[in-house]
Amino acid sequence: MKIVVLAGGLSKERDVSLSSGSKIANALLDNGHEVCLIDLFLGVDSLKNLFMDKKSGKNFTYIVPDKEPDLEKLKRKYKTEKLIGKNVLEACKIADLVFVALHGSVRRRW
Repeated sequence: MKIVVLAGGLSKERDVSLSSGSKIANALLDNGHEVCLIDLFLGVDSLKNLFMDKKSGKNFTYIVPDKEPDLEKLKRKYKTEKLIGKNVLEACKIADLVFVALHGSVRRRW
């Protein structure tokens, strides 16, 4: 089964989400699935070779930093205010299942 794990995003909990998303993705790999871990905010550049399996010999890792992420700095770095990154929706359409590993909430000023 092809599974997208959505993590990260633009909340103060993005680092915790990326860490738990990595662990979830590894457990899915260990159980024989094809997995893609995507940061909701950053997205992916290409849909080619998106999924990996246990045979690839790779694992996902993410270590939570000591301080909260600077979300404004992140938005400036990637020059976007969008909440959903490049090709995220397209990747989810390719998958058989999407596992949402997002944490926290996003507050927008309207």
